[in-house]
Amino acid sequence: TPYPLIVTTCFDRTLERAFEDASLSFDLVSYTSSEKQFIYQRFKGMSCTKEEIISQENKDTTFLQERPVILRLYGPVDWNHADRGENFAITEDHFLDYLACDISHQLPTDLWNKLLEGRLWFLGYSLSYWNLRFIIRQIRQDSNTEWWAVEERADILDKDLWHKNNVSFFGSQEIGSLEEYLNKIYERLEEELNKLPKPPARK
Repeated sequence: TPYPLIVTTCFDRTLERAFEDASLSFDLVSYTSSEKQFIYQRFKGMSCTKEEIISQENKDTTFLQERPVILRLYGPVDWNHADRGENFAITEDHFLDYLACDISHQLPTDLWNKLLEGRLWFLGYSLSYWNLRFIIRQIRQDSNTEWWAVEERADILDKDLWHKNNVSFFGSQEIGSLEEYLNKIYERLEEELNKLPKPPARK
């Protein structure tokens, strides 16, 4: 697929604001605790141009062909519509309801396949949270692609859990600080971009 899938368990709007600041369109798929389903929203700049609940009838809608997708596994704190209110998974009861529904049947087909077939890169995640381990196991049992995890302040338990899930782990000994690691990635990307042929100048 030509566009990335970015998965987050955070509740803030940092990712959306980054796309808005760059004037980039994106799709947003978020869990909502009242419907116990995922909602799809299409954004152009700061405007939501389309919204619908993901159901069995529309879960085969094509994603990742025209825009990046942000997948919010637990929903955001602030929805664009006031009538939706505080509709996210944060308490133990929320997570019990959430885990009772098989997300492989709730997520759009394209996004679930991307999780199974893609090479996943976990940045700053800790497997000490049982709800996250459950989701990863759901994906991992049907996936054998290469995964990586980068966590600056991981303890022995985290490292052991990542290895048990067949994930290549990188901690502070390998990367230094997270800021240093990201700076090196930016530098490498710049190097690779500079190697690409320049487009012809417009007359």
